[in-house]
Amino acid sequence: MADVTRMTRSQDREGVWQAITEALRLDPKDASSHALAGKIALEEENPAKASEQLQEAIRLRPDFAEAHYSLSIAYRKLGHAKEAAAEMDIFRRIREQSPDSEDDTAGIRQMLFAGESPR
Repeated sequence: MADVTRMTRSQDREGVWQAITEALRLDPKDASSHALAGKIALEEENPAKASEQLQEAIRLRPDFAEAHYSLSIAYRKLGHAKEAAAEMDIFRRIREQSPDSEDDTAGIRQMLFAGESPR
């Protein structure tokens, strides 16, 4: 899956983080915002920060397939192979149960990169 976060220029990252921070301030229980923050942290090669955000997304919504997938990547980058494999297993199980599920962060990514303010 192509990730919109890769299309942002490095100088845009600060604005993206400000928008995500504001979205989380307005709704700290929004799993999609936490997952997006985790994905962007992965893009920035910060797997520790990514794992924190992704764990929170999963705590808020345990069946969030994309968060489990991204967390498996973060764990692998941190050298936690066992945890990475466990998260990948969870991701696959969720996808088998709901094969039509989409990336739930797509809407918030579109909003952030279109320059709209979070609700």
